[in-house]
Amino acid sequence: MKALKKIAALILMLSVVISVSSCAFLDKVESFVDGELELNQKPVYKEEMVRLIVSAVNNPDNLADSYSSIPENQRKDVSYSLFSEYISILREYFQQGTKRTVTSFTMLTDEQLSQAVDEQVKQTYSDLVAAQLDFTIDTDIPCYVYLMLNSEGLPYLSYNWISGTIRIYNYANTYFNLLDEGNIEGINTMIAPSFSDAVYTDGVTRAKAVALADFYHDKVRSNRTQYVFESLYPSSIDVLIPKVIVDAEEESHNVHLSISDNGDYIIDDVVNTPMDVSNITLYREETTLIRCGATYNKDLLLYGIMGEPVFITYGVDDLDVRVNEDGSVVPKRRVICNYYGAMIILEAYITANGWVDGNIIAIKITGGENFSVGQQLYVGMSRSEILCIHPFADEDEYTISYTDAEANYEVNFEFDENDIATNVRIDMIRE
Repeated sequence: MKALKKIAALILMLSVVISVSSCAFLDKVESFVDGELELNQKPVYKEEMVRLIVSAVNNPDNLADSYSSIPENQRKDVSYSLFSEYISILREYFQQGTKRTVTSFTMLTDEQLSQAVDEQVKQTYSDLVAAQLDFTIDTDIPCYVYLMLNSEGLPYLSYNWISGTIRIYNYANTYFNLLDEGNIEGINTMIAPSFSDAVYTDGVTRAKAVALADFYHDKVRSNRTQYVFESLYPSSIDVLIPKVIVDAEEESHNVHLSISDNGDYIIDDVVNTPMDVSNITLYREETTLIRCGATYNKDLLLYGIMGEPVFITYGVDDLDVRVNEDGSVVPKRRVICNYYGAMIILEAYITANGWVDGNIIAIKITGGENFSVGQQLYVGMSRSEILCIHPFADEDEYTISYTDAEANYEVNFEFDENDIATNVRIDMIRE
């Protein structure tokens, strides 16, 4: 009896062992089969990879099929949700303010790629390949699909490329949203990293933010769906706004975003700020004195407005001549009237009694007498103070431009080693 019990126990033990071994064996087989299926899935070559991306862009219903058709080892770390977000961005990039779809594509040669792609991008992504797309509606701006090649020459979806593109695109979208809202604090926060020099105080960047908000509110005529992404890389993006009003004329406007070496997003968005005739007018405290470009009689200028100059300098070269009815010739020459703290430069006809009337072509203030341009610009201002008034003067070497029906004008500054203005000058610019 005891022998029978031992035999039964032994049989039970063997059945358990066999059962456990069978489960482990089946698990190994299933794992092996899955691996073989993955390993045996045909690789997707670059033309097919582009086709799958284009298919998902053209029709959102194809998104899942396109993603699953790409072998896992050719889309490592790129999740379905990440792929989906990237495709949505490509769709906007490709459409360029239209409802067009992709009809065909052409893979670029190495030479074509070097001409089409930003040099910095090419250096960062040395294994880059690209296809240029054709559309149902043509535009002047080419669009591309970018892929990376692995060591075997197979294309793959790069996590760094896709995630970087998504981040910079979302940053640009946030920036334009804040501009649409007129959110000064938000705009200031986003543009501040673009200005690291000590000149760019919070007051300066805030003045830039206000100018940007005003420009987009008053001058931009394109809606957001009409903005065109001219280029789209993980490290930079170029946006074209087709319709803005500048000096009563319709123009386009460009915005460039990039990433600095320390990872900050840099926004290059330069706008024109409103100007008026006061910007070419000389003041003494609150009193309006003279305007560059205007013509003044000598007696009115010297005795009625400015007072007697310290001295007058006459040029020796004839700029023009005028023949009077009696046949006498009156030359036009440059006349410089020097005052304490200011200099007035005219072009005037010279007679035996000096000049009679003249056109002011330049005004320069060097300090003293409380002279100013437009009651805002004066000697002794810092660069920061100037930028708080004219936020984008730094983009043109601190030159402020103004145009009226008569001529173009420029206001320029000279600075000392401490960035303090030592003189301010207005010039009439002839074409």
